[in-house]
Amino acid sequence: MSKFTQSATGYYINITVLKYVLLLLRLYYFFYLKMHSRLHLIMDLVCFPDVIFAGLENKKEGDSVTLHTGVTDSQKHDLIQWTFGPTNPDSLVAEMNMKVHEITFSSDDIYRGRLHLENQTGSLTIRDIRTSDAGVYQLQISNSKETLYKRFNVFVAVPDPGLSAGYIVLICLCVLLFVAAALGVMCYMLKYSKIRKEKKNVSVKEGNSVTLKTGAVEIQRDDEVLWMFGPQEMAIAQIYKKAGNISYADDERFRDKLQLDHQTGDLTISDIRIPISGDYQMKITGSKAKNKRFKVIVREDTRKFTEGESVHLQTGVTEIQKDDLILWKFEPKNALIAKIDGQTNESIVYDDDDDGFRDRLELDNQTGDLTITNTKSTDSGVYDLQIKSRNKDLYKKFNVLVWLNTLKYTVGDSVTLQTGVTALNEDDRILWKFSDKDIFIAELNRATNQTKLYKGPDGRFRDRLQLNQRTGDLTIRNISRAYSDVYTLQITSGKKSTCKRFMVIAHEKTVYGTEGGSVTLNNETEIQKDDLLLWMFGPEDSLIARGEINKAIFSTSFSTSFSTEGKFRDRLKLDDQTASLTITNSTTEHSGVYKLLIISSRETKYKRFKVTIRGE
Repeated sequence: MSKFTQSATGYYINITVLKYVLLLLRLYYFFYLKMHSRLHLIMDLVCFPDVIFAGLENKKEGDSVTLHTGVTDSQKHDLIQWTFGPTNPDSLVAEMNMKVHEITFSSDDIYRGRLHLENQTGSLTIRDIRTSDAGVYQLQISNSKETLYKRFNVFVAVPDPGLSAGYIVLICLCVLLFVAAALGVMCYMLKYSKIRKEKKNVSVKEGNSVTLKTGAVEIQRDDEVLWMFGPQEMAIAQIYKKAGNISYADDERFRDKLQLDHQTGDLTISDIRIPISGDYQMKITGSKAKNKRFKVIVREDTRKFTEGESVHLQTGVTEIQKDDLILWKFEPKNALIAKIDGQTNESIVYDDDDDGFRDRLELDNQTGDLTITNTKSTDSGVYDLQIKSRNKDLYKKFNVLVWLNTLKYTVGDSVTLQTGVTALNEDDRILWKFSDKDIFIAELNRATNQTKLYKGPDGRFRDRLQLNQRTGDLTIRNISRAYSDVYTLQITSGKKSTCKRFMVIAHEKTVYGTEGGSVTLNNETEIQKDDLLLWMFGPEDSLIARGEINKAIFSTSFSTSFSTEGKFRDRLKLDDQTASLTITNSTTEHSGVYKLLIISSRETKYKRFKVTIRGE
């Protein structure tokens, strides 16, 4: 009689034992699958992500074994690779590279003269097999579209020392216990993974209330509802329907802020602040078990700034704790821009990107507050704050909108762009530039007392510019629509350089419409790849429509969103080719000033419309 071993470790399993074990495992899996149909465990062919376990190969010493790839033509693939290990296949055995038409084998003496790769299929044959060849073999098949994996367990027979019936039974029981434990762990992991996936994000304005719903119309007599908070799942509220008991945690953070609905078990949290943001879990036990998870995120109202100003985003924390990890991220790419690690006392700002926040981010090491200096319109977006530690996981969002300093004039007026400086220093240098193409139009160097005024490439600024020698303010006389654009001021003082931008708009003609009809505000500027288009209305520049164009290599997509509240509900259309805005079924309420903002990585453009809707 012979026995099998998976590796040269001295552990042996009799063939008969193996057959009984396999039979018992099949029966166990059959009944388990009947009871737990969602696991889908299949004997001898078990699929995990990226890897197929192709079964067992049982051989005697001196035999040959062939491990089949399952492909009919190896030329359709770029690479076929075989690796081996007693338990983890990490050593190269053989490789067929169709790109260079080359076959290579392991240089290990143990395989010398015993390996063969079939040219047509890439199947691996091992001749004169030994106990040291027992173990796990992995096949990798790669081409330009995908990579497939297969694994084979190879057992090699050696002389049988003889095993007692009792020892055989003991082995079978041990195997079954091991399988049962493994399946139990898998069930737990699947259940835990499902719970995590079902976590619902809830965004709440700071200071407002939020209600987390159980989803039950009415909790039953024997039901108990338990609400927990944080990574340590601290109990904060509980209701036991049968006894009519409702209790709340004696925690200062939640004092007078929690309210349980005795009928549904819903939890209302009032006056939301960052210390009570984070993960909430609900459990119902009794007539029917139920679990739900919520991620409560505190958000602030949109904060508006003018380019050049500093933006200060506060964590709401008075002092960072030793085990706190503070992460600041910037959407939409969710890029990490700043981090504080309380355990290592490490503070990092990721501001070395030329196109991003270069040298403009500051972190408060005591509170974790983030400051963005010398802001640009491209800094507009959502900033995510996460504070993590052993006993908390807090979240907060900040909506930031950075505007150009917009100056509105009528055609023929004079425009004065102010530096904001009362008196220049002796070593100051002033540069004024026009449009995002950085066309120099004026320069003042106090160190050399030199002043230069430029007419521009098309001569539009000839005899129109005046520079204040004391403050550096720039005046443009008799403007026309051709002067509507971005003006950039750069002040250099020693090693320090600051920038400020202005948007000058000369009034356009009024667009008239009739009540009940449609009005189209035409954008005559060609939209480009990655443009972000924002339509705003009124003196408060309320955002009413948003469009974004994304061009892939072979396709173009245009995504839009509109205001769903108030006077513009279901009345707006955005042309996906020109970004022109149409207001349908217009009323006199739609009269006013509309602005179009086009933001790209190259430049920022504005367009302004005055709309008058007349009654019938």
